Parts: sequence; structure tokens; C-alpha cells
Amino acid sequence: MTEKFRTRERYGEAFWHKHHEAWQRRALNQREYCEAQGIPLKAFGNWRAKKPNRSCRHRNFCTDVAA
Repeated sequence: MTEKFRTRERYGEAFWHKHHEAWQRRALNQREYCEAQGIPLKAFGNWRAKKPNRSCRHRNFCTDVAA
């Protein structure tokens, strides 16, 4: 007897980064974007919560400035 295991696909950093950039360019909320792209909303939210802030558009808000 063969059992089928439910597996989930693992996505890499580049995959999530690409989707994050695309999501920011669109006028959709996270749920709408994920549904349109067929990606798991929970996983997208988890990645966003733990992703490092590498590309900061407003440098003044990303670095500590000593007064």
C-alpha cells in the first residue's frame, strides 16, 4: 500500500523577493496579490515578517543617526 504524503513546495529567497517587489508595485493587498499569483498568503506574510531590510528606499529612516 502506497501512502501519499502532503508536501509543500519550498521557495527560495529570490522567489519571495521577486514577489515582494511585484506586490509593492501593484494596488493590491497581500491577500489579493497572493490569490492572483497562486502563492500561499501565510508563507508570503511569514517571509515579509522575517526578511532583512536590505533595500531601504528612505535611508534616513533605516539607519541610526547620532545627534
